[in-house]
Amino acid sequence: MKQTVLILLLVSCALPVNAQFGENNALYIGNEFNVGGYFGVDISLNYLYQEKYSVRLGYTTNTRIAKSIPSDYSPGIVGILTLGMNTPSDNFRSIHLDFGFIKKLNDAGTARMNLSVGLGFVSTKEPVNWQKTDGFMTENYTWDYETDHSVSLVVNPKFEFPFSRYWGLSISPMLQVYDGGTFFVV
Repeated sequence: MKQTVLILLLVSCALPVNAQFGENNALYIGNEFNVGGYFGVDISLNYLYQEKYSVRLGYTTNTRIAKSIPSDYSPGIVGILTLGMNTPSDNFRSIHLDFGFIKKLNDAGTARMNLSVGLGFVSTKEPVNWQKTDGFMTENYTWDYETDHSVSLVVNPKFEFPFSRYWGLSISPMLQVYDGGTFFVV
């Protein structure tokens, strides 16, 4: 959770520094906030070739309150005072390489669809082995974390709105299918 907050701060403070080159080629950094089953960020290096094809190398980190948390879980007084920073959470991280096809939605090039698919490497970390304790000041459960790794299929179509050569906006769903399940955010 602390790592996610730090990344969110870095991403929101360091707005994209974009390098554009050539008439029909572009190289840019993308940073996105994700919401859905998880909450997190995605940071990527993107290359557009002749405004028709794209390559994207991205890193996604997301978190949510653990799905396996017991119904009678309590963070205790310490947990409440630290604003739940130690609340057990499910974590999803992925590094992925996507290849896409660009479809312009208008003649000016200020709206386009980037249909991309690729492969990723997923790391998940989830709490397991819940054991009840007599916690009053601290949590009333202890737990261990289980980490898994897997290869994933990434589907990430994007609606992109490049307002200028240096700034733009995009909105997209991201689906990653991996051995442990599926991951979906917008």
